[in-house]
Amino acid sequence: GPTTTIAGGRTCARSMSSVTVPSVDSTVRSPGMVPSETTATGVACTVVPGLTSAISVPAMVGIPVTHRGVAHEFTVISGHLPPDHESSLVDWDAVAQLRGTVVMLMAVENLPAITKRLVGAGRSATTPVAVISEGTMPGERTLLSTLGEVAADLVAEGLRPPAIVVVGDVVAVANPERYSWQS
Repeated sequence: GPTTTIAGGRTCARSMSSVTVPSVDSTVRSPGMVPSETTATGVACTVVPGLTSAISVPAMVGIPVTHRGVAHEFTVISGHLPPDHESSLVDWDAVAQLRGTVVMLMAVENLPAITKRLVGAGRSATTPVAVISEGTMPGERTLLSTLGEVAADLVAEGLRPPAIVVVGDVVAVANPERYSWQS
C-alpha cells in the first residue's frame, strides 16, 4: 500500500501510526507550521505540541529549570539576534535583573555579546552557565562555565550550534563539584 518516509529514511504504511519528535516544539518558535496537514502520499500528520528542547535538553543532563529554594521561574529567550540588533525584541537589561533561570535557544553565536550585556546590566559574572551542544544526540557535549568566562570557554572548547544555554544557579545545583563556591 501507500507509504511515506519519516525520520531516518524509514517508511510506514498509510494504516500505521508514526511519531517524529522534532528538536524544537513548533509552538515555541514557529515559522508558521500548520498544526495538522496531509503529506503528498495522503498520510495525515498532526503536530503534538509540548515537548520543548528548552526544558528537555537541560533535564537530560540533570539540570532542572526550576528548583525549590533556588529558582522559582524560568524564561526562554531566542538568542538568534545580538542585544544591540535593531530587530531584537528582547530587553536584555531587564533579563539581567531576573532572579530565575534563563534558557536561551539559538544563542551560541551571539553568546559573547549577550553575556557581556547581562553582566554589564547587573547579572553577576560568577553566575553559572551550561551550554549543552547537540543535546540528546550522540555528539552531545556540556560546557560548564560562568557568565564572565563562557565566551572564552566556547572558543577554547570549540562548541558550535545547535545548543541550549542555561544561565542560573540551577546549573550549580546539578553540578556542585564545579560550582563548590556557590554553596
